[in-house]
Amino acid sequence: MPAYNAGLYIRESIRSIITQTYGNWELIIVDDGSKDQTWGIISEFKDSRIKAIRCDENRGYPFAMNIGIAESRGKYIARMDADDVSAPERLIQQVGVLEGAEDYSFVGCIPFFLTPSGVKIFPPARQEQIIVENWFDLVNHRRLFADPSVMIEKALVLQVGGYRTYQRTGQDVDLWLRVLEMGKPMATLTTPLYGRRLQPDSLYYSASAKFLNHVPRIEAYKRVGMKVPSELLENLPDQSRVACWKLQWLLKLSAFSIEVGDIRGGYNFLYKALHSQMLCSKYMKYLLLGVLQIGLASFRRFFRKQNLTEIALRYHLF
Repeated sequence: MPAYNAGLYIRESIRSIITQTYGNWELIIVDDGSKDQTWGIISEFKDSRIKAIRCDENRGYPFAMNIGIAESRGKYIARMDADDVSAPERLIQQVGVLEGAEDYSFVGCIPFFLTPSGVKIFPPARQEQIIVENWFDLVNHRRLFADPSVMIEKALVLQVGGYRTYQRTGQDVDLWLRVLEMGKPMATLTTPLYGRRLQPDSLYYSASAKFLNHVPRIEAYKRVGMKVPSELLENLPDQSRVACWKLQWLLKLSAFSIEVGDIRGGYNFLYKALHSQMLCSKYMKYLLLGVLQIGLASFRRFFRKQNLTEIALRYHLF
């Protein structure tokens, strides 16, 4: 579990591991130079299965992940973000998949979402228990599993060289692609065993994330000797497109949070959007459309009740 300024949610994340129905685990938390109360909260836990490591400076989650992997003693590595939660059955189900078949390189799951205040939104139910996904699904943005939901054999991670640290985001995808290039597909459990937190300060919403997440895919095409699709190169976002995307997403998640009942979370997303560096005349139309969307969400919240999953589908979160 890499952690950076995760004081708001890390206590809940740690507890979600302590309450796992699978008992043979160790939790390695790498505090990546946090400036908030993260280290103090980690220190509250006296469970002997928890090992905490404190870094003097922030170097990014790929660097922190490599430290944690090096310190681990188990056969498998389970990814976990410090603001997310794992369902009680996560570890036992994922170990069962990897122990029960040699056909998969690793296992992940379709996530559910948590709003900033903890409202849970689950994906639509599926008939299949496992969906097999491969290199093409991941490189072409068709995958269903969430990066931090993955469990993988430690030896396999080390075999491909672990996390590369040339950038701070997109490096899960880089690692999974290199593993999948060895030939075996991966298994995605359709049971939502991992909860992803929707919150304004997530690395996912940083100005550079959308651009940097393209890099591992371009590298993968080159690595296997395939031509990089023109649409991938053409759709590389410039600074203006990244800024527009970020503003639209923050406003969209503000409306979504309000509609599912997390009013405070919705206002947090709106505050982040209004205090971003993107508010100029060039983006004013997106702001006005976003505010209109928030108004409609407030109306639907009180006058047009819907299932939370249906709302999430309308906002294209699943």
